[in-house]
Amino acid sequence: MRRILALLVVALLAGACGGGEEAVRPGASPVPSGEPYNVGAVAAITGPVASTYAPFTEGFRLYIRQLNARGGINGHPVNLVVKDSQANPSVAGALAKELVESNNAISVVMLGPSSNILPVLEQAKSAGAAVLSSTGCIDQQAPPDPDPLLFCTPLLAAGIGSHMATVVEYIAQQGGPGARVFLSALDIPSSRAIVEDATRRLQAKGLDARMVVVPNPPPPDLAPLARQGIDFGAQWGTGGAPEEATLALFQALQRQGWRGTWIGDPPLGYDDILERFKSDQFLTFFGVYPLAERKPFHGELEAAAREFGSAFPLPRLMYGWALGFMVESALRQCGWPCDRAKFQQAMNNLEVDYGAAGIWPAGAKLKFTPTDHIGQRYYRLYKWDGATNRIVPVGPWYRVEHTGKREVTVTTVGQQ
Repeated sequence: MRRILALLVVALLAGACGGGEEAVRPGASPVPSGEPYNVGAVAAITGPVASTYAPFTEGFRLYIRQLNARGGINGHPVNLVVKDSQANPSVAGALAKELVESNNAISVVMLGPSSNILPVLEQAKSAGAAVLSSTGCIDQQAPPDPDPLLFCTPLLAAGIGSHMATVVEYIAQQGGPGARVFLSALDIPSSRAIVEDATRRLQAKGLDARMVVVPNPPPPDLAPLARQGIDFGAQWGTGGAPEEATLALFQALQRQGWRGTWIGDPPLGYDDILERFKSDQFLTFFGVYPLAERKPFHGELEAAAREFGSAFPLPRLMYGWALGFMVESALRQCGWPCDRAKFQQAMNNLEVDYGAAGIWPAGAKLKFTPTDHIGQRYYRLYKWDGATNRIVPVGPWYRVEHTGKREVTVTTVGQQ
């Protein structure tokens, strides 16, 4: 991942540092000729967590490029300006201020760790610009009284209460009362809050759940933490730590002979992770159809990556592509001209038909309301099937919805 990240950084920084407009493909028809919609993005495309956020950002940019190549939105192109925060909260805030003041952005998309959300919101709010936090969410977006300008838009994660809700539901169903569950969190506030919440939920369902905290940054040897899980007699493992820490802990467990089952949370929902392990011990939830399902949106993404170029594997671009679909939906609902107040109103009543796009199961939509800026999420569990040598689904889709700050409902919605 570090090698392919290095290949992409030059291309990303060309737009991020210069604040450039997304190019329209030469010869595309029709060429958008109207005034542009100005959208800003503060993204951690370099720095310590770039391996997570750079491909997400690239997927978003690819969507906007192909949208402009299709003629934009009723003849108006989307001028996406990306600024590199390096995951630094103070830098992220300063860049958000620049985007709304110098680039006249009607909205700021935040693509970085949750610690960057509030600094970006503080600067955008002073100009009345909505913030779309697109890789993590916080309590200020949950019902019944979300911040009027802050929206939770990622499909790979949602609020603290819903982040691991499907993991808890599945383990509780399969393990039953008394089952022992080993959970890991990285020693940062967001990860600890998510895993502490999941631990309490499992314990409330009668399971024996124990949480361990991985130091930040993670040490090179996680064997001592893995030993804790084995000595505990864990039958199940899961966690809300970032990808590198979670996968390293799973491997440390395997090296010590652990035979339990690890259930990955939605931020681990990438084809390449399952293909890497090819293990019946590692299952993970996806927030979109995986590339293995070959839905129409996968073909569109593949064509855009081929046309405009991308150094990242296609699975790593899917969630950014889905974000682009949401932004297009919001801009279409805003109409033209679209100012910040109209865009906020559009987001407050937005309905994104991800089911029709093949990103979610048929009929599944994400809906925002003035009292709920998280909306619904759909997740499905997948595994590597050694018999067929491919990724296959495990059970139905789950629908997750907040009913309060950290109160959620989880329902199944069929086998589509």
